[in-house]
Amino acid sequence: MSPAQWYWSHDIPPDQVDSLATPGFQLIRLAHYGSRFAALLHQRPGPPRTAVLGLTADDLATPGGPVAVTVDTTGPAPRFSLVLDRAAGTTVRAGLDARGVHALLDGTRRILDLDTYLLAGKRRYAVILQESTALEASPAVEASPAVEASPAGSLLFTDVTRRQLDAALREHRAAPVVVRPAGDGLFAAVAEPAGARPGRWSWHTDLDGDGVARKLHRAGAYPADLDAVRTERGARFTVVVRRS
Repeated sequence: MSPAQWYWSHDIPPDQVDSLATPGFQLIRLAHYGSRFAALLHQRPGPPRTAVLGLTADDLATPGGPVAVTVDTTGPAPRFSLVLDRAAGTTVRAGLDARGVHALLDGTRRILDLDTYLLAGKRRYAVILQESTALEASPAVEASPAVEASPAGSLLFTDVTRRQLDAALREHRAAPVVVRPAGDGLFAAVAEPAGARPGRWSWHTDLDGDGVARKLHRAGAYPADLDAVRTERGARFTVVVRRS
């Protein structure tokens, strides 16, 4: 369902994240970059969501109902920030390599969100998992060396180029739900079946703030997912858009 209204913001200092709460809007995603955050909010029914910032890996088991995760690697150890929905029934795992993330898709879980980061020079992932006893517990189906498909219908892509990701989305008639830059021109992504209208979804990367606005305006679309990174050219955004 398209949100009745939405907005996104960036250049948010940590002490102003709590001020994002607006009646009737839910926080969909926080994205940490440099010393700032970008945020995406949708107008939708449901309880208000909260954010907790700067958690260590050991702290991650404490908050209940994580629905989005972002990682800060500017310090000596990664710090994790979560968007929480107490009714979500979800968990978060961090420090996984790509093989470990693919192994999670055993038919009983969905990946709601992920972020990727470097730890001691190695690519690692933090993921938000939703358990579902309604799903048949069977092994994931290997679609290609870089893709795993769960019986729930979700697809996970890791270590793929932009061209490879676009080709895989077309091949599987899938829509991107989460896309994260993973360094060296590579990406990690979660997708779902797009049904009969795959063109309703698209994704764009390496945009500045004005570029995000132009993509949304030209497509008559809203942002379904947002990520941000700090580069030598300033903040650059990756956005998944869906036409209303």
